[in-house]
Amino acid sequence: MDIRNLPPSAVVLDLVLRYSPVIGAVGTATVTGDSLTFAARNHLGEFVMLSAQVHFDGDPQDGAQPRFVLRQLGATVWKLAPSILSDRLHAYLTIIDVPEPAPWIDRG
Repeated sequence: MDIRNLPPSAVVLDLVLRYSPVIGAVGTATVTGDSLTFAARNHLGEFVMLSAQVHFDGDPQDGAQPRFVLRQLGATVWKLAPSILSDRLHAYLTIIDVPEPAPWIDRG
């Protein structure tokens, strides 16, 4: 099967993205307010930049759908649940090298 003939939503990618306060380079992600933005290449090698509203508590099933939740897995590592599904990319996202504390968490 040639994945180049499939729509992006039929191909599932596991993306590990590096945190960056400024977005633009492939493989980077940032969170500003309640918005996660990341840049990647899809299964056709095309540059895609996507953004999604994120929450930091509860489950993805809580509230209006789709509801994306960003959870800390460990020091400097965060995971988005559920996967991002769009007409350009279907991917599970992990963000690494996030500063401690994460810039988007209010520790006050």
